[in-house]
Amino acid sequence: MRAMLVGVTTKGGTGGNARVDGFMVAGKTGTAQKVNPNGRGYLRGAYISSFGGFIPANDPKFVIYVAVDSPRKSYYAATVAAPVFSRIASYAVRKEGIAPLQLAEESTVNPKVRRVASEPKAVKKAEAPRALLTATELDKVTNVETGDTVPNLMNLTTREVLRKVSGQDLKVKFVGQGTVSEVFPTAGSQVPESKEITVIMK
Repeated sequence: MRAMLVGVTTKGGTGGNARVDGFMVAGKTGTAQKVNPNGRGYLRGAYISSFGGFIPANDPKFVIYVAVDSPRKSYYAATVAAPVFSRIASYAVRKEGIAPLQLAEESTVNPKVRRVASEPKAVKKAEAPRALLTATELDKVTNVETGDTVPNLMNLTTREVLRKVSGQDLKVKFVGQGTVSEVFPTAGSQVPESKEITVIMK
């Protein structure tokens, strides 16, 4: 469920305007017609636009719900409530002193695009369908780097991730099921002081 809610604010989801630079956001938009209090059905042209979510998605500290009663210009939650959530959430995490994840600098575009653009060329190869790579090639592109950098875990299963990080001073937090589609901080980045990395599975 958490992975699905993170997907709302990434990969072209309806809640893209709720994103906060440097943080993973999970949530859901809501656009509803208002009920007619004087009869049956709904009021024409009357809506409640909302966005509810939590931040940081990998380790929630704040749950925020924004509801706009009868917005005037646009009524879609994606353009009305989501941007308000983003501003409130951005203020909250910074006021609390929560350290952001080490994301790529171009934070206003799709995170997947940012990851590919900010990682070494070898990582791009790892994103090809695994069936197209030989066992030797796959081992090369998914080989864990030594030192204090985040390893490349793209397209691996939970068991494969655990095998790759075995023996390293790393804490891995899994979100969702399937194979690795996102890693925060990104591969090649410096490992945070907490030694924790978040892996999104889809």
